Amino acid sequence: MKKKMICLVGLAFLSGAVVMGQNTNRARNEAEFGEGFYVRFGGGYSFGAGKTGQLDALNMPGCNYSEMDDDGDETFTQKRKAFSLGQGVDLMIGAGYMFTPYIGIDLSFSTVFGSPAKATYKSSSIYRYESSGNISANIQRTSTEETLYKLGYSGFYLTPAVRLCVPVSGRFSLYSRIGVALPVYQSARYSTEETVSSTYRGHSDIFDDRNDYNQSSRSSSIRAARLDAYFRPGFNAVLGVDIAIGQHLGVYAEVEAMVQSFAVKRSTLVEYIEDGDNLLSSIDPEDRVHEYVRKIDQDTPGDPEISYNIPANSIGINIGIVYRF
Repeated sequence: MKKKMICLVGLAFLSGAVVMGQNTNRARNEAEFGEGFYVRFGGGYSFGAGKTGQLDALNMPGCNYSEMDDDGDETFTQKRKAFSLGQGVDLMIGAGYMFTPYIGIDLSFSTVFGSPAKATYKSSSIYRYESSGNISANIQRTSTEETLYKLGYSGFYLTPAVRLCVPVSGRFSLYSRIGVALPVYQSARYSTEETVSSTYRGHSDIFDDRNDYNQSSRSSSIRAARLDAYFRPGFNAVLGVDIAIGQHLGVYAEVEAMVQSFAVKRSTLVEYIEDGDNLLSSIDPEDRVHEYVRKIDQDTPGDPEISYNIPANSIGINIGIVYRF
């Protein structure tokens, strides 16, 4: 999938070059699509691409399955959809300069508010106690465990790019951009919410002494960690249309492809609640942080873990306005 994303980047560049070469229609309005500075504002939504469903380093459940033991007393189900951190809402502001109506440079600052990836784990078990010797019993204990896993993401990017453009008519222009996505800030939040419920019902007769049972209990646990990332540039490519609605003002719509990954550098426990009690302060600050390194060899001190990558690839649609000076 990553190779396909890289191909998309190349395709956007080639498409822009082809469009530049198609000079069969040179009609244009220099006031709308000439040289000079411009600024743009926009937003959109990106869909995850190059997804993964096997994020074992986070101990999230794996593939979907449901299974029962030989006695038929225990069942459990794990479920997770493949995901990419790049899926979510995008906001951006950019500026650029066109050296000619056909080529220029562009610099944009964008934010990504990722849609949380979710996974679930459910299990239930039933244990029955029956008569044995002088004890007559009919007791059933039921236990249910449910865990919800979430992984959310936010990021800020600075993207310098080359802009290739061809005015098709006086008010309509096609363009492409290709650039390097430089992460200014990346952070993810990984959380688990676990609930365990159990019931204990039935009766027992021990030497004619009857005991009835009807008990239930419930416990809950919430843990959350903030994940920080190593600096790792990505690639960005855009194909779009630009429509002038005045001498200086225009609107645009574009398809954007991003090839990016989140290389985990550090995990910090930020929330720990058991049955409504905040227990974070009971853990030493140094024990709340776990570091990940990019390389491990025989000389690496301590007992570190190797860093891993979480995909943040995306393909999205953006719309916005552009103002030309």
